[in-house]
Amino acid sequence: MNRLNPFTLILSNLLLFLPPDNPARLIGALGLMLLPGLIWAEGLTLAPSRLQRSVIGLGLSYSWLIIAGLFCHYLPGPVTFWHIWLILNIPSLLGLTLTHKPPFQIPTLRITHYVLLIVVLCAALFRLTHLGYSEFQDDEVDAMTAAAEALSGHEDALFIDRRKGPAEVLLPAILWQLTATTSELRARLPFAIASLAALLTVYALTAELFTPQTALITAALFTMNGFMVAFARIVQYQSLVIWFSLLALLCAWQWRQTYQKQYGLLLSLFLAISFLAHYDTLLIFPAIIYLLLDKAFLQRHWQTLLGAALLFITLIGLFFIPYTLSAQANRTSQYLLGERIGGGLFKNKLDSFMELTIFYNSIYYLALIGLALAWRIMNAKKGYEKGEKRENFVFFRVLRFFRIFAFLFRPFALILLTIALAYWPQLLVIYGVNLAFVPFAVIFFMAWRNAAPPFAGVQTFRFAALQRSKPEGLHSNLSTNAPLSYIGEGLGVRSPNAERVLIIWLATTFLAYNFLVADPRTHIYVMFTPWLMLVGEMGTRKYEKSEKREILVFFRVLRLFRPFAFMLFALLMSGYLYIVYLRQDIEFMTDWPRGVIWLYPSPYTAWPETDTGFGLVHKVGWKAAGGLYATRQIQGDYQTNGIYEISDWYTYYQLRGCYYQAQNFFALKDRLINPADFPAYRVWGDLALANGKGLTVYQKDATPDLGYPPLPPPIRGGIGGSTAQLEAAFDPNAYPAMFVQPQQHMGQLDIKFVNVFTLQQYTVRYHEGLQLPQPIAITLYWQTNTVTPLNLNTFVELTDSSGKVWAQDNHPPDCGQRPTSTWAVDEVIADNHLINLPADLPSGKYMLKAGLYLPQDKLRLPVLDEHGEPKLNEIAIYELKITN
Repeated sequence: MNRLNPFTLILSNLLLFLPPDNPARLIGALGLMLLPGLIWAEGLTLAPSRLQRSVIGLGLSYSWLIIAGLFCHYLPGPVTFWHIWLILNIPSLLGLTLTHKPPFQIPTLRITHYVLLIVVLCAALFRLTHLGYSEFQDDEVDAMTAAAEALSGHEDALFIDRRKGPAEVLLPAILWQLTATTSELRARLPFAIASLAALLTVYALTAELFTPQTALITAALFTMNGFMVAFARIVQYQSLVIWFSLLALLCAWQWRQTYQKQYGLLLSLFLAISFLAHYDTLLIFPAIIYLLLDKAFLQRHWQTLLGAALLFITLIGLFFIPYTLSAQANRTSQYLLGERIGGGLFKNKLDSFMELTIFYNSIYYLALIGLALAWRIMNAKKGYEKGEKRENFVFFRVLRFFRIFAFLFRPFALILLTIALAYWPQLLVIYGVNLAFVPFAVIFFMAWRNAAPPFAGVQTFRFAALQRSKPEGLHSNLSTNAPLSYIGEGLGVRSPNAERVLIIWLATTFLAYNFLVADPRTHIYVMFTPWLMLVGEMGTRKYEKSEKREILVFFRVLRLFRPFAFMLFALLMSGYLYIVYLRQDIEFMTDWPRGVIWLYPSPYTAWPETDTGFGLVHKVGWKAAGGLYATRQIQGDYQTNGIYEISDWYTYYQLRGCYYQAQNFFALKDRLINPADFPAYRVWGDLALANGKGLTVYQKDATPDLGYPPLPPPIRGGIGGSTAQLEAAFDPNAYPAMFVQPQQHMGQLDIKFVNVFTLQQYTVRYHEGLQLPQPIAITLYWQTNTVTPLNLNTFVELTDSSGKVWAQDNHPPDCGQRPTSTWAVDEVIADNHLINLPADLPSGKYMLKAGLYLPQDKLRLPVLDEHGEPKLNEIAIYELKITN
């Protein structure tokens, strides 16, 4: 950026004042969000290469967005546009005052740069194409709803009903406030950009650890990884965890190599941001600890290490201290320890690992990287000198007589072992203890032990690197003009070994999510980054003379065809990624197995039950249904046979009435609905999509007391092109205040009705600033003390101070689904009611009352007082203040 930074900052600010629906405003918002860290990284020259400075600068920008966004959320009241504008402009302006401003130079491009550019363009193709086509999934809705509530000033928006860090909420929230409205494309863009930044970071790190050729292979495999593509296309934390883990490891490596203290602080910052995204970050800690675990290094840098630890604790404490004090913390710990980790110490989830990996990546991808990794760790280089041979195991001495056999068949033995344990998970259960992890732990240990050991001495290669970087103004506490003896004194400690660091990272993630966690699901994504880096190193590995005789001529000949084989594999994987993540006429998961073609076989005949298809194409017409609400063609409560989390978002969190009594019913076309179940409904219209999916809209006839306008004429014959118009009408109304969940008020009662029924508690839900006409949802929680043959109705009514009933809702419990004669002793029944407030309701205070009655003669059951005497035939549960 250099001297272009001031111009870019001014232009980004000007674009923010365009109308919300102007695409240029989105570009200005993204520019303003990404500039702070890029300016500071360039001004301070935080890395020796331009690529490393760029990815570190982007990481600083994202870090600032999350930390500053958290501070803005803690301020009283809503988070406004000007809050966000200030927190982005102030650090950018301060960064422009930095003294070091290198002149703008056109970088010298090499062949590896052009290849990297092609890889990045391919990655962008799969991560950005049709990014806004799919409707939000339920996990995305959770994050976006929390973002809306955080912007609206709800102080507990980041804590209630959330089991993850705030990063996935704050990023779309900031972009949302800058652009005024949101959409699927806008909400997902920060995560797609993070995924592309992770690709550049994995290239930069691998090039630093090995060679640029190794980095290109790793980046290409990273581009084609289905998990990375999937999580780049949703509002979720995974891309952030991958990226910031890579940044942390890059900074840790540079800290060990250059001894610049700033890398220690960057390491702490990036680890904290990754942890604020998700707890998966914990799995990279062993690799970083091993990297920094050197006595001489610790003695020299213990103060910086202590400061970095304090910075890490402070940053994660900004969120996790108040989170720990919230009621949600206990629920989260129970969920993680109970449902996810589960009982028992050791498990075997290799079946889930293989199933999900094949579905997200294809069997070809798993076969390639699996065989390459097996070959890599089963035939690791033996870095032992002659004097160290006596330390080697006898097992490997014996194998020297069978070098060719061992070299060829050891990898296949590991693959067969993995497949066997995946198909027969109980194969290594001994005395009730699952020992499936043991062979893998031993293999990882042997691979780690056989990796080339670290060496001591003067790092002249690093000295040369420092000399090369001097024209770019590298600020180091090492003088590049110092004699080699001084450099040797400063760097004459045990140099870290890249292979061992990656093996520790891979072993930690592989063993944790396959053998310690009962329900890993797609969290296995974390193991693929070190996996691919090791495979990339294996692809460019040069064998020593002593090892060449272990390789058959056949494999030497294959090396000549390696580029062509890789191009064929890239085409094969591109086709699979298109089918799974981009194709729209047939949706891979929801149309399974119709979307599968013969070229991509799978041993599985059904989609994994433990997964919801993150990032896969899916659309059923909910956005068009939201357009009906946005254009006020329909109003009132609704019900559906779809997923509530998604439908709530696209109906602007309209309250849901009884299943067959709601004002509107949205029926998914791929779900069976019997028209006989809708005696009070008429078909209002079809929301038809081009791929044959869509919604059928049923609606009850309007009645005057609901206060709604007359229904428009029904839309017949499938509205076709009008669906796109309705979808287009949804986004301009997507302001944060439109997606705030209804307020929920709970209360404990423990009121007995004739010693048969007990009203334990209630919840009342309504939208903030109760206006008319608007419904109120009430849930009564009943418990029966004895079985009764009678079927009673429950009621909720709204009365004023004089006792006049203005609105009511009564029916058999749970909308007629659970008659009282079916209640078991001590069973708790959730009984849902919806009261539609009349439009002419005067302003004032009103009371919600509840009870039970016999439908034959309308006789209400009496309420017993503390002495067991009949007192009332209804109970007041909640007071409302209504403004008309």
